[in-house]
Amino acid sequence: SSYDIDAVANLNSEDVIFGIKSACQSDDSDADYWRCTKTNIPTLTPEIYLLIGDSPKIPEEYESDYRQLLNWFIDMGLGYDRYVHIVYELDGDNEESLRTLAQLGYTRNSCCGAGEPVSKIVHVHDQRSCLTGFAAYGVYGGEREYSLCIQPNPLTDPVWEFDRSINPDQYWYNILHGLIHEYFHHYQRAHIIPVEALPFWIEGAAIVFPDMFLWEKFYELDYTKRNNFKRGDAEDSTYFDSSAPMVCQGFDTYLCDKLVRNYNNVKQGIQENGGQCYLGSREGVGLDGVVRQPQCDWAMSAYYLAYYASHQIMWVDIPRDMWAMGFPAAFQKHVGLTVDEFAVSFSNFMNSGSPDDPPPEGFFTEKPLSELVDFWSLKTNPSGMAQ
Repeated sequence: SSYDIDAVANLNSEDVIFGIKSACQSDDSDADYWRCTKTNIPTLTPEIYLLIGDSPKIPEEYESDYRQLLNWFIDMGLGYDRYVHIVYELDGDNEESLRTLAQLGYTRNSCCGAGEPVSKIVHVHDQRSCLTGFAAYGVYGGEREYSLCIQPNPLTDPVWEFDRSINPDQYWYNILHGLIHEYFHHYQRAHIIPVEALPFWIEGAAIVFPDMFLWEKFYELDYTKRNNFKRGDAEDSTYFDSSAPMVCQGFDTYLCDKLVRNYNNVKQGIQENGGQCYLGSREGVGLDGVVRQPQCDWAMSAYYLAYYASHQIMWVDIPRDMWAMGFPAAFQKHVGLTVDEFAVSFSNFMNSGSPDDPPPEGFFTEKPLSELVDFWSLKTNPSGMAQ
């Protein structure tokens, strides 16, 4: 049999000694290969590449704020290998980032010359997206696949010009929320490849986590400390008022009122559209192949999932079993309902009472994440095991 060897070494030492991280059979299935390399197990020393271009338009705080988040993730059991995030200005110095991408085997796509290593930042910029993946030298099969986020500097990217103009101070929290959201997708990917899951779980669960994380860590964030900002009041927040906290003067945000106003708006929308919504693919295709509209709000559906079941079930137990069982079966095992039955339950929940009623106690919980979820349990009881 042929084996793929993953080895590391300190090339700056006088005696270069390679340490073997894994030796896996080349013809293993994707699932077996990921289990062999332990890519689906959290670690305190994850292989993470944060590539920040050298440009006066990218403040030093971008990287330090990002690393603050990553350190917290690692401590709580969200440290997973093979994550790559590049931030750049087209006219900046990106040579070091490009060298690292080339060393990892990142190549230009088929439209621009398949297999050619990237040598210019425009080669990367032309393929920008987040969160996608790539395989070293374009050879897919699990051996050296990475999660990849290609992000032009969000402080100058014209795509976000309107958002920056609405509330430039709050916008940085939106950036942090996006960083957390994309990294959480990386965590999900470590447990669901090659399983297909529905977007209310993929996107919704990855929205709930940064919402709650930023609320809990708000006053510990370096950005908050630098600016002495205040968080909103979940019980009684005023929007668009000069006396209100900065986070309440722009977009709807969890940091203002824990999404109470958004909850009321979603509830009103469901009641005005017949009282029933559905959970399917991004195009509305259900698990039975039938297209049904309107689709339920992904984020609010995920909040309801955590309320109905638990955060542990949503974030840990379902992905733990998805490799072996598939998403529908893993969902039903832990939630006790099929996806369609859950959509009916959510619809009935949102269709009851007045849209102006506050969410029930515990829907937007006050408990810290440490009491709600144990991500480290995926180390001792990992995903992908036979059921």
